[in-house]
Amino acid sequence: TVPLSRNQLIAVLSLVYEVKGRRLYSSEFLKVLNQGHYNKAPSYFMDFSELVLPNGKTTINQEILTRRIVEAELFSNIFPDL
Repeated sequence: TVPLSRNQLIAVLSLVYEVKGRRLYSSEFLKVLNQGHYNKAPSYFMDFSELVLPNGKTTINQEILTRRIVEAELFSNIFPDL
Protein backbone atom coordinates (compact mmCIF):
# COMPACT_ATOMS: atom_id res chain seq x y z
CA THR A 1 0.00 0.00 0.00
CA VAL A 2 3.06 2.29 -0.06
CA PRO A 3 4.92 3.62 -3.09
CA LEU A 4 8.01 1.67 -4.10
CA SER A 5 11.00 2.53 -6.24
CA ARG A 6 11.75 0.30 -9.20
CA ASN A 7 14.44 -1.60 -7.28
CA GLN A 8 12.18 -2.01 -4.26
CA LEU A 9 9.39 -3.34 -6.46
CA ILE A 10 11.72 -5.85 -8.15
CA ALA A 11 12.99 -7.06 -4.76
CA VAL A 12 9.47 -7.46 -3.37
CA LEU A 13 8.26 -9.25 -6.51
CA SER A 14 11.18 -11.67 -6.28
CA LEU A 15 10.30 -12.41 -2.67
CA VAL A 16 6.58 -12.77 -3.40
CA TYR A 17 7.28 -15.13 -6.29
CA GLU A 18 9.00 -17.59 -3.95
CA VAL A 19 7.14 -17.03 -0.68
CA LYS A 20 3.47 -17.44 -1.36
CA GLY A 21 0.41 -17.46 0.78
CA ARG A 22 -0.46 -16.69 4.34
CA ARG A 23 3.14 -16.78 5.57
CA LEU A 24 3.95 -13.70 3.49
CA TYR A 25 0.67 -11.84 3.85
CA SER A 26 0.68 -12.05 7.64
CA SER A 27 4.43 -11.34 7.92
CA GLU A 28 6.19 -8.62 9.86
CA PHE A 29 7.86 -7.69 6.58
CA LEU A 30 4.60 -6.51 5.03
CA LYS A 31 3.43 -4.86 8.26
CA VAL A 32 6.66 -2.85 8.52
CA LEU A 33 6.71 -2.01 4.82
CA ASN A 34 3.07 -0.92 4.74
CA GLN A 35 3.74 1.33 7.72
CA GLY A 36 6.30 3.09 5.54
CA HIS A 37 9.39 1.95 7.45
CA TYR A 38 11.49 1.44 4.33
CA ASN A 39 14.74 1.39 6.30
CA LYS A 40 13.55 -1.50 8.52
CA ALA A 41 12.03 -3.67 5.77
CA PRO A 42 15.28 -5.16 4.35
CA SER A 43 16.11 -7.01 7.57
CA TYR A 44 12.79 -8.85 7.34
CA PHE A 45 13.78 -10.47 4.04
CA MET A 46 15.89 -12.84 6.14
CA ASP A 47 12.73 -14.19 7.81
CA PHE A 48 12.14 -16.09 4.59
CA SER A 49 15.52 -17.81 4.31
CA GLU A 50 14.55 -21.00 6.12
CA LEU A 51 13.70 -24.25 4.43
CA VAL A 52 11.17 -26.58 6.05
CA LEU A 53 12.39 -30.17 5.97
CA PRO A 54 10.09 -33.19 5.51
CA ASN A 55 10.37 -33.94 9.24
CA GLY A 56 8.99 -30.46 10.04
CA LYS A 57 12.26 -29.01 11.27
CA THR A 58 13.68 -25.90 9.66
CA THR A 59 17.17 -25.21 8.39
CA ILE A 60 18.88 -22.27 6.78
CA ASN A 61 19.38 -22.94 3.08
CA GLN A 62 22.47 -21.12 1.81
CA GLU A 63 21.05 -20.60 -1.69
CA ILE A 64 17.84 -19.11 -0.33
CA LEU A 65 19.76 -17.00 2.19
CA THR A 66 21.96 -15.60 -0.58
CA ARG A 67 18.87 -14.77 -2.63
CA ARG A 68 17.30 -12.96 0.35
CA ILE A 69 20.50 -10.94 0.89
CA VAL A 70 20.52 -9.85 -2.75
CA GLU A 71 16.84 -8.90 -2.55
CA ALA A 72 17.42 -6.91 0.64
CA GLU A 73 20.36 -5.09 -0.95
CA LEU A 74 18.31 -4.33 -4.03
CA PHE A 75 15.45 -3.08 -1.87
CA SER A 76 17.89 -0.84 -0.01
CA ASN A 77 18.92 0.71 -3.33
CA ILE A 78 22.52 -0.35 -2.93
CA PHE A 79 22.44 -0.95 -6.66
CA PRO A 80 21.39 1.93 -8.93
CA ASP A 81 17.94 1.77 -10.51
CA LEU A 82 17.84 -0.40 -13.60
